[in-house]
Amino acid sequence: MIELKTLDKTFQMIHASDHITATIPDGMVFGLIGSNGAGKSTLLRMISGILKPDEGEVLIDGESVFENPSVKSQICFLSDTPYFFPNADIQQMRNYYMLCYPSFNRKLFDSLTDRFNLDPKRKISSFSKGMKKQVSILLGLCSGTKYLLCDETFGPGGKSLGKSKDHISLSYAYGDGGYESCELAENAVSELLYGLPIDGYCALNMDGLPVLTDSVGGVTVTVPNDSLAEVDPGYAKGAVVTLKGEDTEQFVRYRNTEISQSAIARMERQQEYIRAFGEALKKASADKALVTDLYKAIEPYMVTNMGKSRFVDLTESVSEGKKVNRWTIPGEGIQGKEYDEYVVDDDALYEKTVETFYVEKK
Repeated sequence: MIELKTLDKTFQMIHASDHITATIPDGMVFGLIGSNGAGKSTLLRMISGILKPDEGEVLIDGESVFENPSVKSQICFLSDTPYFFPNADIQQMRNYYMLCYPSFNRKLFDSLTDRFNLDPKRKISSFSKGMKKQVSILLGLCSGTKYLLCDETFGPGGKSLGKSKDHISLSYAYGDGGYESCELAENAVSELLYGLPIDGYCALNMDGLPVLTDSVGGVTVTVPNDSLAEVDPGYAKGAVVTLKGEDTEQFVRYRNTEISQSAIARMERQQEYIRAFGEALKKASADKALVTDLYKAIEPYMVTNMGKSRFVDLTESVSEGKKVNRWTIPGEGIQGKEYDEYVVDDDALYEKTVETFYVEKK
C-alpha cells in the first residue's frame, strides 16, 4: 500500500504539490491526470523516493521511501525519457536490471522481446524512439517489483528535441525561460549521465551576476586563456584580475563567434569564475548573515528547485571550505557543417560517472 501524507513541495515560488494526502491500496491501477506543469512528475518522483518532500511523508507498506534502499528495490520508475547505458544492447540492459531487481522475470522478458521482434544483441542506441520506449516498458514490466510508476511512458512526453542529450544546448531554449527550461535541461543532463537523478538546480540570469560579485566584495580570477584579450589586453592568459560587479558579465559571457570552439574558451572562464567566487565566499564567511543576505539579493534573478534552506546549506558548505567536485564532460570540440559541435567520449564519461556518483557494494 502507498500512503501519501500531506505531501508539500515548492520550487521557489511554484507550489508543485499542495499538502497531498492519498492512500493507494495494493492491486490498484491509479492514474494521474493534469495539465502540463500541474505537478504530476513531481509527485511521482516523491513517491519513488527521488525527490524529498518539503513537508509530509511517503510510506510504502508502512515504511518511509526516501533514502530507504530496501523499499526502493520494490519500486520501478519509468521516466518519460528512457535511460540506457551507452553502447548497451538489450541483453546487457536485461542483465543490469536483474542485478537491481532480484525478482526480475528473465523468462518473461526474453519471451516478450522475441514476440516484439527485438534483437537482444542489437545496440539500443540504434533503435528508433518508439523501439526504445518498447524496451523501457518491457524492462519495467518484467522488473518483478511490487510497484511500477510510469511518467508519460506511453506518450511522446513533450518536446523530444529539448530533452535529448544530443541537444543539451537547445534544451533550455525550448522552454519558457524559467522552470520549464530548467526542467528540460535537467532531463537532458540526467539522460546524458545514464539516468542519474539530478538532486537540484539553480539558474541565474546575467542581471544577477553583478549582484553575486558585489555581495562578496569582488571576485579575483586568474584568466585561463587569451579569448578575452582581444577586447581588453588586461585579460591576457595568466593575468590576475579582481572583477567588480560591472566587469562580471563580460568575463563570463563574451565569445567571438567567428572563432571555432570559442564556446569552450568561454566555459573555461566561467569555471574559473565559479572557483574564484567560492574562494571569495570563504574569505567573506566571517559575516554570518552573508549567505542569507546573498539568497535574498539574487532571488529575483534566480530559478531553483532547491528552496531557501537547502540553498543556504549548500552555500554555507562552500563558505566553510568543504570540498566541491568539478569536472568537465570528457570529449572534444569539432567543426560541424554549420555549427561547432562537442562529441562526448562515452566510455570516459561512463567511467567518470561511476567513479564520481557510485560506490561499490560490499
